[in-house]
Amino acid sequence: MIRSLLLAMTVGCTADPVSLDPTAPDPTRVTAMPAAPDPSPDSPRSAAGKAYGVSANVLDLVELAPLPSTEVANPNTLVALAGAICSGCQTLAFGDAAFSVAETSISNEVRTDDLANATTNLAGLSLPGLHIAATTLRAATHAWVTANDGLADAHANRDGSMIQGLQINGVDYGDWYEPATISITTPITGTPLAEIRLLETNVSVHAHDASIAVDALHVIIAESADVVVAHAESKAIDLSSQ
Repeated sequence: MIRSLLLAMTVGCTADPVSLDPTAPDPTRVTAMPAAPDPSPDSPRSAAGKAYGVSANVLDLVELAPLPSTEVANPNTLVALAGAICSGCQTLAFGDAAFSVAETSISNEVRTDDLANATTNLAGLSLPGLHIAATTLRAATHAWVTANDGLADAHANRDGSMIQGLQINGVDYGDWYEPATISITTPITGTPLAEIRLLETNVSVHAHDASIAVDALHVIIAESADVVVAHAESKAIDLSSQ
């Protein structure tokens, strides 16, 4: 049975209709991710990754650890979340939603490869002044290194990542297949209230390794909360040709 997840937060502002913000941080950032960690001395190759459905931090006081997570159960973990992490507070609430996460990896003399994905149907993500819904939120990552004639060739992509049927405060935003940032401001002062990052991507590709991470939906409430829905990340490294 699909149930709701209630997260606590304290936000007293309301938001005006959403607008695209050209000055907001670029969610397609291709830095920030370090090279994949060195494999163990016993093997020059390694592949790893993870996926989770939702995580949240509220006022740096209450933190919801990523769940469902492939680091706990894998593959194809399907979870309907329920519960509250604080009582007597205004809430950041997930309406009916089921989360499916999976991660697989291989490592051999020809190819080192990791695939991860997290998918959900989000009936509603609500907090004061903001309501987000989508028929599909999916983060998918793929990192791999091939060895050919003693040379390593590293790659990474987010193929399959998507947002379909996006609605924000009752306004249809359609389908998204590329990163974007949407900003919400307070109606009177125009002060930034929330930032909604779609398909936020961090990727790093080097000669012998590749790393990529995708957040399908990343909601940042100014000085109050940070919520990620549908996260996937993959890393692959092959030092055998060094």
